[in-house]
Amino acid sequence: MRETQQRYGGLAFYNPAVHFSERMVFEPRPDFGGARDEPWIDLVEHSTAIPWSILLRADGTVAYTVTGPGWAPEAVVKVFAHPDALIEDAALHEESAAWAWKRSEAISLSDAEHLRERALGLRLLAEGVGLTQRWWEGEGFRVFLSTTVGRLFPAPQRLTCALSVWAETARGAQAAEARLLSRLG
Repeated sequence: MRETQQRYGGLAFYNPAVHFSERMVFEPRPDFGGARDEPWIDLVEHSTAIPWSILLRADGTVAYTVTGPGWAPEAVVKVFAHPDALIEDAALHEESAAWAWKRSEAISLSDAEHLRERALGLRLLAEGVGLTQRWWEGEGFRVFLSTTVGRLFPAPQRLTCALSVWAETARGAQAAEARLLSRLG
């Protein structure tokens, strides 16, 4: 706990990621609200409309959970392998926002799985990649896919996953359309 507080405590930044669009503040503190098998650290204070908690688990992974009536410890989804990936994800969103072209849409969990298959061969970005979120780059374009909400609220055909594609030029946008987006749906 002390090590986590020293490394991340007080870190604050605007996170433009699709699930946040807000200022986040790292305020690590123990969370005793339901962990039966392991201690958790409540890692981040935030104020999005989605009332999820961002937790650091004993194994170092960052997990999200939605608290409230009917909550169970099984309703925790590991999102990032470590806290740095959450920070890197926000940085990639910030950097990508400056690109010339963007397309964002909600897709189903099954479409997200198909899109991941079509992304094979693209360069997987190590920074910001999570367990339920991926970043890829192609020639002149960048792709972000999140299945986090789809994992928190499983419904294979509902539009619970987020897809964003940015391109530096019209040519990059055409390449992204041809490689990934024209086959959705």
